[in-house]
Amino acid sequence: MEAQVQRLATTSRPRTVKEYRYYARGFLTYLHANFPHVHKASQLRRDPHRLGWFRSRCEQRPPLRNASREKHLTLLRRLLRDVRDNGYPIPSDLIRREDYPVRDHYPPRPLPLKRICASNISSG
Repeated sequence: MEAQVQRLATTSRPRTVKEYRYYARGFLTYLHANFPHVHKASQLRRDPHRLGWFRSRCEQRPPLRNASREKHLTLLRRLLRDVRDNGYPIPSDLIRREDYPVRDHYPPRPLPLKRICASNISSG
């Protein structure tokens, strides 16, 4: 994956490359700690490898927001797809659309009372 991150460095901003590297290392660290027998891309499976990694992200304390978990999946999916496109036998269904968490929905914040009163004074 590091080779793919280096390829991305030719067209991406330094911060973006740093994020790809961070998430790739996190995934590989998880694999090494929980599945030390996995040494090749062709050994990766959706369950238990990818689902276990994502479960570990969901159980993280403090918990990650859905937007953060979505970013983890998006960046990892891009890296895995690019690695697969470069000839490594990685299953294409490791990350599916239904894996993405629902988007966080925040109701609009109410206007501060001070603004409401000021606008009523100026319009009336």
